[in-house]
Amino acid sequence: LRDLPSGKVAGPLVYTSGLGFTHPKGHPIAQPILNRPATPDEARAMVRGLAAEKADFVKIWVESKYGSLPKISREVQFAIVDEAAKTGLRVVAHIFEESDLRYLVNLGVRDILHTVRDAEPTAALMNYVKSQNVCFSPTLSVIDANWYLAENAAAFEQEKNKAAASESVRSRLSDPEARKEILANQDIPMLKKELERAQRSPSGPTAARGMS
Repeated sequence: LRDLPSGKVAGPLVYTSGLGFTHPKGHPIAQPILNRPATPDEARAMVRGLAAEKADFVKIWVESKYGSLPKISREVQFAIVDEAAKTGLRVVAHIFEESDLRYLVNLGVRDILHTVRDAEPTAALMNYVKSQNVCFSPTLSVIDANWYLAENAAAFEQEKNKAAASESVRSRLSDPEARKEILANQDIPMLKKELERAQRSPSGPTAARGMS
C-alpha cells in the first residue's frame, strides 16, 4: 500500500486511519477491535501509536445511536484532536448531532463523515460550515442500503448491482420472503426520515464521495 503513491506498485491510492476511536462501549459496537480509550491520556497514547504506524488520518465515531449507547466524551475528543494536530495527522469525524459537529469544527476538524441528522439543516448551519471550510462525505447509500434493494427488486436485477453484492447478499435479495423480513425492520421509517433530512441542504457546503 505504501508503494502505491510512488508508482512502484500499480493500483488505486489507498488511505487508512488504522483503528478508529470510540467510547469503550460505544458505536460501532459490532466492531470490537477499535481504539476505545477510557481517558484522555490513553487517547493521546493511541494517537501517537497511529502516527508511529504511519496512518494517514485519525477517525472518531461520535454517535449514541439515539441515546442507546454511550458517546465518546468531549475530554477524550479534545485529546484525540489535539494530539493528532501535534503529530501532523488529520481528523475525520463520524457525527450525527449538530452540537457535536460544531464542537469538533471549533477544535479544528474539517472533514466530516455523514451529515447532521438530529435536526433539519438550517441556513445558519450551512453558513457556519461553509465559513469554516468543512467538507462532508454524506455516504447516503449507507442509509438507504437498509431497504432500497429489498424494496426495489428491479434495481437489484441490474448487473452492476448484482456484481457489487456478495453471494450471500445476492441469495438473500433474490428471496421474496427474505426481502419481506428486511422491510419488516421497525427502524426503516426513521431511517427514511434521516435520508430525507440528509438530502436537504440549502446552498450546501463541499461534499466528497466515498464510504466510511
